[in-house]
Amino acid sequence: MTWRLRGVAGVAACALAAAGAGCAHIGHRPLREVVWQGDVTVRGTLVVAAGERLVIRPGTRVVFAFRDEDGDGVGDARLVIRGAIDASGSETAPIEFAPETAGAPGAPRWAEVLVEDAVSARFAHCRFVGAQQAVHAHRTPLVVASCRFERNGIGLRFTGGPVAIRGSRFAANATAVRYWESSPEIVGNVFEGNATAVFVREGSQRSVVTGNNFMSSADYHVKLGELQSADVDARGNWWGTDQREQIERLIYDRLDADYLGRVRYDPPASGPLGLAAP
Repeated sequence: MTWRLRGVAGVAACALAAAGAGCAHIGHRPLREVVWQGDVTVRGTLVVAAGERLVIRPGTRVVFAFRDEDGDGVGDARLVIRGAIDASGSETAPIEFAPETAGAPGAPRWAEVLVEDAVSARFAHCRFVGAQQAVHAHRTPLVVASCRFERNGIGLRFTGGPVAIRGSRFAANATAVRYWESSPEIVGNVFEGNATAVFVREGSQRSVVTGNNFMSSADYHVKLGELQSADVDARGNWWGTDQREQIERLIYDRLDADYLGRVRYDPPASGPLGLAAP
């Protein structure tokens, strides 16, 4: 079942699809606002239509009920944004996106926050846990600041932009950040315990991945794939070591496949950077 937030009917859709406290539809502005606060439960697919902006207040907890309509063992509940989203929590009152109930380790209990051709998307002081791909954005100006992505299949996946990812922590995800045909700025983040931290696919002409801490990736800190021929600006990161031979083992680029670009990491940071990621 798909619910849409549209005009006055947005109140009913919110009440039916998000059976929790604090859902309200207010005002008649250029982008009509849908405001969430308190506890909100998403069941099935909930769509914020073009012309609407979803505003999520600090301290809100958005949980996704487990639905597995295709029988693949992965939760199908999702939030789809086609207008705009502003999920700005605070250091003391972060916004949480999480499964309603815990499942087996490594089995995603909800699908995604999917942002498609939207006016804008901002996530600040948010926590995402247990998703198949927590934030999945296409062709949308996207800002991710001071967020935490933990135990997701993919933490952040996107194409297009512009995209800025700053001051966030990615921990224990299968892939922390994956993108293609994009030129993001990934600055001042902490990556720890992911299988692959940053996966750069084809068509990404200008990637800036600087001033981050990369630690204990099971496979690669940065991996180029899918015919990604452009270089990546990866200077000034801490790679968990200052030994170039060890850094190279944690990077997959032209030294591994001659059709790929290079991850330009020189000079690396000489030690862990003092970052305040949550």
